[in-house]
Amino acid sequence: MSRIVKKDFEELVNYIENFNLKSLLNESGYSAHISSYHKKYFSFFVLTTELENSIPEKEYLYLKEANSDLVTSLFHLMTGNYKSCKLLIRSSIECFLKGFALSFIPDINQEKSVYELFDKIKALSYFEKEPFKSEFKNVHNLYKLLCKDVHTAEKVNMADINSLDFFPKYSKRKANQIIDVILKLIPTYCFLLANKYNNEFHKIHHSHKDLIISSIEKKLRPIIMNTSE
Repeated sequence: MSRIVKKDFEELVNYIENFNLKSLLNESGYSAHISSYHKKYFSFFVLTTELENSIPEKEYLYLKEANSDLVTSLFHLMTGNYKSCKLLIRSSIECFLKGFALSFIPDINQEKSVYELFDKIKALSYFEKEPFKSEFKNVHNLYKLLCKDVHTAEKVNMADINSLDFFPKYSKRKANQIIDVILKLIPTYCFLLANKYNNEFHKIHHSHKDLIISSIEKKLRPIIMNTSE
């Protein structure tokens, strides 16, 4: 038995020594997936960084944590860890909502029930009217979609099994599912935050402001730019 464990560990060490993502760049769709995620993430990162000195510290800490969850989930996407990637995006949603709602509900960060978290925030007058109501619903629907993830391992030959059989592998289909979520989620983050702190947003350097605006859905941009009728 010890020889089997030793052999498996040696294969693990060999895997670590040769770990390299470069070959994945040749996979169809891989670079496009990473680029799409990075572009949306970076806009949210820039927005929260620009607002750091303009919003309450406690609120910023939650938004910073949402950022951390997103960039870590990007790394998990890059390495094929799709289940953990989705869990991190879920965590980013919880952190974003707590940070965003703190000024409306001062003790919302103490809420342990995700169901109650969504319920309390949904009841805010801020989300009673469109398009804010629909944007919140979008976040909620994406969260529920991420919760449906169930891990199922592919069948392997048990006569020649080793722990590396269950290591993450790139899947275009699974990566597509995550990108679909990100392309809907982060624009909503940016829209809600840029709207809530609209005065501060317009003090941002124009190059950063353009980057952030470009990540927001076109029909919502006039609201942020104060050009809507």
